[in-house]
Amino acid sequence: MAIRTALGAGRRRLLAQFLAEGLVLLVLGGALGLVVAWMGVHALTVGYPESLPRVGNIRIDPAVLGFTLLVSAFTGVVFGLAPLRYLSERVGGRLLNDRTPATTARPLVRRTLVAGEVALAVMLVAGAALMVRTVVNLMKVDAGFERSRLVTFGVALPAATYPTLDQRVQLYSRLVDRFSAMPEMEGAAVVSGLPPQRERNLFGTDIEHYTPPPDKSELVEYYQTVTSGYFEAMRIPIVRGRAFQATDRTGAPVAVVNEAFVRTFWKDVDPLGQRVRPRFGDQTPWVNVIGVAKDVKQAGVDKPTGTELYFLFDQLPRIFPAVPGARLGNVLGLGSMHIMLRSALPAATLQPSITNAVREADASLPVIRLRNMEDVFRDSVRRPRMLMQLLAAFAGFALLLAAIGTYGVLSSVVAQHRREIGIRMALGAERALVLRSVMGDGLKLTCVGLVAGLAGALVLTRLMETLLFGVRPSDPATLAGVAALITAVAAAASLVPAVRATRVDPLVALRDE
Repeated sequence: MAIRTALGAGRRRLLAQFLAEGLVLLVLGGALGLVVAWMGVHALTVGYPESLPRVGNIRIDPAVLGFTLLVSAFTGVVFGLAPLRYLSERVGGRLLNDRTPATTARPLVRRTLVAGEVALAVMLVAGAALMVRTVVNLMKVDAGFERSRLVTFGVALPAATYPTLDQRVQLYSRLVDRFSAMPEMEGAAVVSGLPPQRERNLFGTDIEHYTPPPDKSELVEYYQTVTSGYFEAMRIPIVRGRAFQATDRTGAPVAVVNEAFVRTFWKDVDPLGQRVRPRFGDQTPWVNVIGVAKDVKQAGVDKPTGTELYFLFDQLPRIFPAVPGARLGNVLGLGSMHIMLRSALPAATLQPSITNAVREADASLPVIRLRNMEDVFRDSVRRPRMLMQLLAAFAGFALLLAAIGTYGVLSSVVAQHRREIGIRMALGAERALVLRSVMGDGLKLTCVGLVAGLAGALVLTRLMETLLFGVRPSDPATLAGVAALITAVAAAASLVPAVRATRVDPLVALRDE
């Protein structure tokens, strides 16, 4: 550039050259970014079809794309034209008479930009790390049942084929009997609502020995319809009383409540022997409570446990005699029930025997979403997992940019101080000393960015506090891990220029002068 200036090139000619170079980089970078953005949106819609609203309409928005391209163009032009201020005729003449390699930017500006990249990377990595901790904590939550070695699938009974409740009870009873007779099955049961995430019922219920406050009513959050053997198949502990038994099918109506039900309505009353009555008409009988089950997550693993009332599927015609079967099935969700099977074999291995058993009961019934309960549990935290993966992707890009920036600055420093490094090595400086000097320069930049980034992370991560579970925004262990990761990446980026500096031949460096 100094030679061009000395030969008569004006600032307009240099401006055109800088703009041309900047436009080439802008077009190439924009095209690459557009491809990555398209692939990212496609991966989101395919990977999380049920986590995003109106997923079919999600695409790259033209307004957002235009705004991003404008910001990129502005940034490219500003930083592309920055060297013009250093290319005056006076500077050009001095550079021609100076054998020292020239630089087009002040060291302070370059170092500030790299420290800023590191700081932004720290904030993004901190957010991603907190979401990772959140997903790990959610997966460790005790949902109230043992989800390992558990397989589930759905069966939907058409109302035209099974118009009465008795017909539905008989069909599901035949299915349970078939599965229970299989040697590979350790337990089998049917349930209306699949934990750990389902819709609330909020049914009005008369509860013996409980007087609601004036501003509240006896609303039970969850009605659960199960077959005998459900608590055993799910490994749900019965903390008081007993679970449903096969003999209860023909006995008096009974029910099981959960611990939250007792805490809410019978805090100072022995729940065993108490009575409840669903508000489904005057003919609905009182139902005796025979047991208290451990709380099971129904609203999501990150939500408090609600009040829950379990009914025995075989007793529903007697508990709700005045309600038509079709209407009751719609209200209680009996049209589509979930089969729970406990087995040491995975769902894929059990699929042929499960399909045959369902066909033997009714050849027209399909097997709906056969899967392991571990997969159901993972699906229940799919939104936090999606946010975690998004933040991790952005944090990965930020880390890459910070590493490239650190590498570029240190490479430039080594190139500019090649003669100085050669002289120091000619005077006896050891290679280890040169290595420490260059890497120390890079780690100093990292430390400045790290401090600024941690300060920003402490402020910004509070905005995502509602998304976190089991971890605080200012968690010391997470921030320490982020600091260690950033330092390791910066050290790796500094290592290549540092090793290159130790290989400078003093004779070649001095001969060039």
